[in-house]
Amino acid sequence: MMEQLAIMNFLSDLQKNNNREWFINHKPTYQKALLDFEAILSRIISLVGIFDKEIVGLNPKACIFRIYRDVRFSNDKSPYKTHFGAFIAPGGRKNSEGGYYIHIAPGESMVAGGAWRPEPDHLKKIRRAIDYYHEEFLQIVGDKTFVQWFDNLSNEDRLVRLPAGFSADSPVANYLKLKSFTVGHSFTDNAVLSPHFEEQMVEGCRTMYPFTKFLREALE
Repeated sequence: MMEQLAIMNFLSDLQKNNNREWFINHKPTYQKALLDFEAILSRIISLVGIFDKEIVGLNPKACIFRIYRDVRFSNDKSPYKTHFGAFIAPGGRKNSEGGYYIHIAPGESMVAGGAWRPEPDHLKKIRRAIDYYHEEFLQIVGDKTFVQWFDNLSNEDRLVRLPAGFSADSPVANYLKLKSFTVGHSFTDNAVLSPHFEEQMVEGCRTMYPFTKFLREALE
């Protein structure tokens, strides 16, 4: 709990002081918060590895995204992200084949996952797998616990029309329009500061595992 508190306090202060001078003056506080996040991530990886053998032994450092923003093409020139994020997947954050995303920030913490904007070849393979194995896919996303945690896949990234090569009569037609295949579950700040936070994060990943496994197998 103390680790989460240090992380949340640092990020809360950063939200109010998102500039280089403040960050440089508070670099030791940032480094301590980052080490705390890494420790939390290490424990989550160990527990997720019990049911997802592909991430056993994964280095948490390989999963953590840099806090420095790329502002070259953004109207928002704030130099730092105001959250800590990590992608737990085989090979770490650069993986595009399905995994678990851990996000901690005041007011917007979550566990999420799936495949976000996969490259065109991967996108085709995922769509084909969803269409061909639609019964298995619908069973996964319709599972009672899955729905309680995630409701459904995110609809924010989708086509207006069905992509070529698929039938409008397909029972998964709506899913075939998606360009990303992701789910997410939000946590309140109180939940983040709870002694059971890591357990809840792991439980979210466990519930997501059949979905993640389906996406990975689609790309094999």
